[in-house]
Amino acid sequence: MRASGTVAGALAWSAVSLVIGPQTPPPGRLPTFPAEAALVHLDAVVVDGQGRQVTGLRAVDFEIEANGKKRSAAGSVYVPLVPSSRLSPQATLAEARLSEGEARRVIAFVLANPIVSFDSASMSGSSGAPATMRTARQVSDLLETFLEREWSSRDLVAILRSGEKSGPANQFTGDPELLRRAVQEMRDKSASLEITVRSLGPGTLDWSELVRENLRIVSDLDELVGRLARVQGRKLVVVCSRVIRLQGSMPGGEFNRVEQAIARLIRRANRAGVTLYAVQPSGLGSGFSEALEYLTEGTGGSAVSNTNDLQRGLGRILEENRGYYLLGYEASDAVSDKPQRVKIRVRRPGLQVRVRPEAFLGTSLSLPAGNVPDARALELLNTAVERK
Repeated sequence: MRASGTVAGALAWSAVSLVIGPQTPPPGRLPTFPAEAALVHLDAVVVDGQGRQVTGLRAVDFEIEANGKKRSAAGSVYVPLVPSSRLSPQATLAEARLSEGEARRVIAFVLANPIVSFDSASMSGSSGAPATMRTARQVSDLLETFLEREWSSRDLVAILRSGEKSGPANQFTGDPELLRRAVQEMRDKSASLEITVRSLGPGTLDWSELVRENLRIVSDLDELVGRLARVQGRKLVVVCSRVIRLQGSMPGGEFNRVEQAIARLIRRANRAGVTLYAVQPSGLGSGFSEALEYLTEGTGGSAVSNTNDLQRGLGRILEENRGYYLLGYEASDAVSDKPQRVKIRVRRPGLQVRVRPEAFLGTSLSLPAGNVPDARALELLNTAVERK
């Protein structure tokens, strides 16, 4: 429906030489692309048919198309985001060294799931408090599994409730105990906001309250993305919601406003190097959410929906983000602040590439978290959820 893609070109590192062929960066240092005039950078994830990370690829293994033109990848380096003790036995020495270096993941889990009920005239049943509380329990179960199996000591993680300001849920931290408290808080709380969908007549519902709430959720995500743009690392936002939508039987095209807001969010996330994922806890038979598919595919992520196995879905997301390829290509035709539509594939059968479909000139994706002290990184991140 709406995109997939990434990269190509000739260039140099700012602090370290671009890795081409057998060259490797010094131990513990991440390569850095300089923000030069015709340079476009991207970060890409490559997985096999089982969704497992693929490492060891070189620049010549990538085929890139940008704005309909073929480009050459000037170089590539795989950057692991997990400690070397958790790397596969096939990991190279350079990958093991990088995994002990500066790279890290910055992950925000956002629960955006108000109570939605229908009045008696709408004849649509209800998805009120019980379903919302069940969703909170499902999401907290997911996060407990994440902390037990996937959390790394270098991860900065926030467990956020859209619309709330304070408490352990709503702060980025590297402290697992604080994260467990945030998970428990999510489990104990139900949604504080209730939205009622009313009948406007036969076959027509008044979705205006839900439209307003969708716009607020997207605004919260936009604010979060803006703060994440100032912090280095592999930046992920995982949205957990049953209520974000693009369609409804209401005159006036009110849901067009939601689609337009999501389109602006996608552009900002791509500019900031943030990848959006989504989990829809409605279960098997609920169908795929067009809104979540649009939101995530537009930023190189994916949505977990229409399934009862949310653990497996989140596991796939986290497996994808155990590392990434840092790539770059030269584009003399690129214009500042205008996105390049990019596609990328690998010259090996059975491999899939996940990458943002938009790339921007001069956007640095060097991503060495060590350039920002932890205290300053946390200060920048946590202002994203301190509402005035």
